[in-house]
Amino acid sequence: MRAKKYCDYDFNLLNDELNINPSSLFARKIRATIYATKTIENGNQFEVEIYPALTKNGMKRIRNESKEIYRKWNDSNRKKNIIRKINHNFKSGDLYGTLTYPKESYPSSVEEAKKNMVNFIKRIKRRLKNKGYDLKEFKYVYATEKSSKGRVHHHFIMNSLLCMDEVMECWNKGGFNKISKIEYDAKFALTGLATYLCKEHSDRSKSEKRYSCSKNLENPIITRDYSKFSERKVKKMASDEALIATFLEKEYPHAAFLDVNVSRNKYGHVFIHARMTKRRI
Repeated sequence: MRAKKYCDYDFNLLNDELNINPSSLFARKIRATIYATKTIENGNQFEVEIYPALTKNGMKRIRNESKEIYRKWNDSNRKKNIIRKINHNFKSGDLYGTLTYPKESYPSSVEEAKKNMVNFIKRIKRRLKNKGYDLKEFKYVYATEKSSKGRVHHHFIMNSLLCMDEVMECWNKGGFNKISKIEYDAKFALTGLATYLCKEHSDRSKSEKRYSCSKNLENPIITRDYSKFSERKVKKMASDEALIATFLEKEYPHAAFLDVNVSRNKYGHVFIHARMTKRRI
């Protein structure tokens, strides 16, 4: 029953807000004596987030009274979720590419460029269908980006049902394009590549959706617990990174500790984000 009382939230954003705005609703609504432990299993990555619990009623008030903070929270969660989905759904040998335009076929707007990507995906699906593939097997993520010079281009990740030449034949806009096979990092999986694909640009509008993905991507495996680590234990862990590694590897013996980020604000709230990797059995 306790888990139903609390909600998930972006603890990095909460910590930033507390430092910027000491009278924030966040400061008044979080329960510093109860810490949430969230685990995220995505691919060979195993993340652990430990942070002060926030009740659903508290979040409801924050949403109603601080709509800009709530929007930023949603944006941040959406980005983290797609990065984790990429880790969870793609592997070595899958494809990463960049698509551009020559001057003569440059899109008049970002909206037109996004339509070009929709058509690119349709042509790939048509080719897959002609080759006898079940389209449910086809997975992809793509992002449309405008450079600092105003040049629109696209990045994509997709599973390797087609060879690289076949994929490139489906892009009919020309340009200087690149495609390569993904090399899966044994420790950090595709986190670096996924972060690059999902990076923000400064002139993105509030309502603009920068990346799209196929609906068949599997979700990371997420668990939440509100009694695993007491406030006393969390604050003890925060004082020594070696303790965090020891406690987490004892609690999660199937995973090996990689690194951790620990922050503490003026209210004494502790925020821990640890990255681990699954051990090979």
